[in-house]
Amino acid sequence: MSERAGRATADVRFYARAAGLAAAAGLCFISIRDPDLPWHLTAARWMAASRAVPRGDFLSWTMGGKPWIDFEWASEMIFYALDRAGGAAALWSFRAAALLAVAALMLGLLRRWGVPKSWDALAAPAFVAALYPLIGMRPELFSLLLFLIEFHLLEARRLGESKLSAVAFVAWHAPMYAIWANLHAGFVAGLTLCACYGLAELARPADGRTPAGLLAASAGLAGTLVNPYGPQIYGVLIEHLRRMPELHELINEWGSPDFGLYASTGYWLAAVFSFAGLLALVRQGGSFPAEHLAVLIVFGALGSRSVRSTMYEIIAVFPLGLDAWHRTGLLSRRPRAAALAALAAISFAAWRGGAAAIRHGFFGWPKTVEDPAPTRAFDFLRREAPVLAPLRLYNTYSWGGFVEYALWPRYRTFIDGRYLFADLLARVDAAERAPDPWGRFIADRGVQVALVDNSGLLVRYPWDLISRPLTVYAWPKRLWALVYWDDEAMIFVRRTAVPPRWLKRREYRLLCPMDYHHTGLLVVGGRASAAEVEAEIARYRREIGDPEELSELDNWWPAFRKSLSAGRRKISASSRE
Repeated sequence: MSERAGRATADVRFYARAAGLAAAAGLCFISIRDPDLPWHLTAARWMAASRAVPRGDFLSWTMGGKPWIDFEWASEMIFYALDRAGGAAALWSFRAAALLAVAALMLGLLRRWGVPKSWDALAAPAFVAALYPLIGMRPELFSLLLFLIEFHLLEARRLGESKLSAVAFVAWHAPMYAIWANLHAGFVAGLTLCACYGLAELARPADGRTPAGLLAASAGLAGTLVNPYGPQIYGVLIEHLRRMPELHELINEWGSPDFGLYASTGYWLAAVFSFAGLLALVRQGGSFPAEHLAVLIVFGALGSRSVRSTMYEIIAVFPLGLDAWHRTGLLSRRPRAAALAALAAISFAAWRGGAAAIRHGFFGWPKTVEDPAPTRAFDFLRREAPVLAPLRLYNTYSWGGFVEYALWPRYRTFIDGRYLFADLLARVDAAERAPDPWGRFIADRGVQVALVDNSGLLVRYPWDLISRPLTVYAWPKRLWALVYWDDEAMIFVRRTAVPPRWLKRREYRLLCPMDYHHTGLLVVGGRASAAEVEAEIARYRREIGDPEELSELDNWWPAFRKSLSAGRRKISASSRE
């Protein structure tokens, strides 16, 4: 190769690497929403005020007093400090920095294995794009960082690069896992990684070195007991395993990583790419250490179990796949193929970023932690707290944490994203399948006020001639009164639970979103007058005034009045004839 051609190749590699790193970094700085963050912050607020960790539930009325092992308490306190210091911007900046650190640690593994920096053009954007939708502002961030630190420690020891003696290496794991166990339950993944290396050490012929993997796992296991709850944190893990079939069925992130799920596409691409590289290496007669084989088998199996565990397969298996592809030499000998692979990775990251930009705003931080919660409905609940706060509130599952962050302690939630509610969530899911079971479910629990999403879902039951909103059946008018709605949320109150004068002033008796056809039938049938409908529209405009809902009303009502007048003229003309 001529000197000029060599410089041109070096320039291409430099700019490709710069583009890959830029794509990865840019994706890290695009925010996503996380419905669990608000309840984490509310728990931390309580801890900061009481100077204690939770022992029982205090956020909900359905589980009030039930034992609660808050094994993420230290993460929550860190998040709370960030929220106090800089609000949503500080929190999501921290998340971006953490994801960048995770990517840097992964690239550091590639350097340990001799993979050149030019491969970063492929590795960095593909890695971050695969992880990006799996990681919100959650305690898992700490687990990913500590898992990769553990990976570095084990690899340094395997390669003979560690400066720690066997005793120091083992001893270090006790404090590391003591910290980890107070941040997040992902410490189990780290112990599993240690066990993979330890078992591989035992299977390999003696080389004069102390097999420290299993000893390190034992020290780490002992370290995890240094937490406010002691061995009780393992009870939470057992409870998760016991409830796994229900979680698998009810919550997407606990379900299988189906290829059709947006969050799982990166996992599948990373898995296929990685295992293809490993097979290509084996086909060439290459081999890999027993430690890596154990990691591939164990974390490959774990990743296929649920979306929640795929992140650990990505950070464990994807670097090994990149190393395997490098060792085959296939991409190195075929620069066009390498360039296409890098371009595909950068395009994948750009696609992830574009999808996030459309959904959340390009490089835009959430204005508040409550975003995208129904904040206008929260304002209504605050204003009406003297009447509504003492009542038993039902809330949509995904809004539980937001309700706690915005309205606790005046309001207590029905359900949120904590493990305490697995059984209740299963009961909600079973009851939601038909109006009658749902009505009995709500009545049995004594729900008196309901905050539900304005989904606009239309259904038709056999006894109906027209489709009507699902809320009409779930919250029948004879029992429930609609007192608030906007384009996000609706609030219903049980008629017998509030003072009649309060209800008369606030109920929307004739209007219901997506049900204006029925309102028109009431007018045509003489059960309501046009003046009454116009009065409710005027009150909605004055008291709530949601632009999207007003647009619907302003489109429907004049058209209905016009068609009603035309119909009456035709009837009048027919009667004269």
